[in-house]
Amino acid sequence: MMSCDLCNSIRVLEIDSKASDCHGWVYMGRDGDGYAPHVPNVCGGDYVHLLVCLDCGKVQGKFPVVSEDLAESAEDSDATKHFWDNYGNVEGESYYLGRLNPMHITDAMGRNVVGGGSGHLLSPPCSKEVECFFIDLHPDANWGHGCLYVLIDPGNNMRVYELKDSWPPHHSIEGVKITK
Repeated sequence: MMSCDLCNSIRVLEIDSKASDCHGWVYMGRDGDGYAPHVPNVCGGDYVHLLVCLDCGKVQGKFPVVSEDLAESAEDSDATKHFWDNYGNVEGESYYLGRLNPMHITDAMGRNVVGGGSGHLLSPPCSKEVECFFIDLHPDANWGHGCLYVLIDPGNNMRVYELKDSWPPHHSIEGVKITK
């Protein structure tokens, strides 16, 4: 049983929701609708996932997600070692995007990389979360150009999913540059 990461109460409500691009939100006075913005530990794309303490009201998870946290996660990850074993010889700049729900990974054009980007992964990973890496194959080029999204599924024997795309991750997905 989960307990609140602030007050230790066991009264934590888990909310999972899926809406086919029918979300509405307001952020800093601006309205939005369609896909939910990617917010770690909260939502992204068609999905909303919240854990809320009913005693103190805290949304569970570490906020804000910052580059230092991602860098530390990348260094300690078995998936990162697996990534370098498979992609260490690929020319370009590599980034760790974190442990993400594969259906929340969107490119700069707002397309879901797994289901709607140019990569079109036919069978999405089985796990709710995968370790996500991005390789910019031409880091000095402007606009759209070849890149790879590499998803490593730790819940499926470190299975690797490679997705080709023409756009970097959406600006709402924070990544950290990694080197071998």
